[in-house]
Amino acid sequence: LRAACRLRRRRRKQRMLVFGHPAGGHLTACMLATDWKKLDADAPADLVPSGYSISGVFDLTPLVALSQNAELRLDEAEAKRVSPLFWPVPPGRLLDAVVGGAESSEFLRQSHLIAAGWRGKAKTRYGEIARANPFTVLDPPAEPDSPIAQPPATLTTPCSARQPYPPAPPQAGTRLFLFSSVMAPSRS
Repeated sequence: LRAACRLRRRRRKQRMLVFGHPAGGHLTACMLATDWKKLDADAPADLVPSGYSISGVFDLTPLVALSQNAELRLDEAEAKRVSPLFWPVPPGRLLDAVVGGAESSEFLRQSHLIAAGWRGKAKTRYGEIARANPFTVLDPPAEPDSPIAQPPATLTTPCSARQPYPPAPPQAGTRLFLFSSVMAPSRS
């Protein structure tokens, strides 16, 4: 994904806002915390200055104790290493961590964690979409007045002008780079 961001930068010559749900929310945080200059001397340090994470998972250490970890093969150290919650965040980054109010306590905790854990290093906001679960949190994403469509546009404004959650409606011409994933039950 970092290569995709760098390629987009070379072609479009623009910084980008990343937007993701739920593993995509994890990747959103990863892109925000990336040291772009270390990867590409020609890239701006703030290639990805802002992100909007929906139902993201930022601390993978709870997965170590789960049966699904048999496939992931994470130990405590590796889980922490791949968890953006524990990564250094370059100053000035902007992150909205949003979750459905009817999602599990772990999804609520994860979004609270990243917003609180990155505060002081990045500008963060935590938000809950009332009565939304992991599947309905994205309904309807295309309507301008929906809780999902409104916030990303404000991530392109300077920090000093940002509003508390929920922010104002989007401005025309906002460009997003979307990471998304769908989780299905294991068939083993």
